Amino acid sequence: HNALVGTVPFTIGNLQHLYWLSLSANRMSGTLPSTLGYLGALENLYLDDNTFEGALPANIGSCRNLRVLWLQNNNIIGTVPEGLADIPLVELSLFNNNIVGTMPTSLCQREKVSDLAPAAAASFLEADCLAVPEGPAKVECGCCTRCCNDERCVDRASR
Repeated sequence: HNALVGTVPFTIGNLQHLYWLSLSANRMSGTLPSTLGYLGALENLYLDDNTFEGALPANIGSCRNLRVLWLQNNNIIGTVPEGLADIPLVELSLFNNNIVGTMPTSLCQREKVSDLAPAAAASFLEADCLAVPEGPAKVECGCCTRCCNDERCVDRASR
């Protein structure tokens, strides 16, 4: 919300004690650096409502304390990394991107990862899993709590 322009610097990974990062609703762009995976203390990451592009860093699952990850309304491509199932995510928002494929089953049916995340799956999980008139949804997700497409979002009944 500060009209920030630019990219997330590669040196972000040097902030080992960073536990909260919000760059929401700015004019940030570029690819997300793999060094995000070095932020072991990070609990909340809000990168929504920008124009980030490219794939999610494969090592994002190395953020062992990450509980909230909002990436909606960007230009992220690719699939959801399996490593996200290994962290205590409570909220994951991926809609209005170019993420495709199937939500990893392990993310939907994970076992207890820590004392902070006793639930089997994220309590808030949204993706582009709502079909469009022209064809199927971008993402197949049997456990999403909210499914979206380019026009709208629909809350699903609780699992």
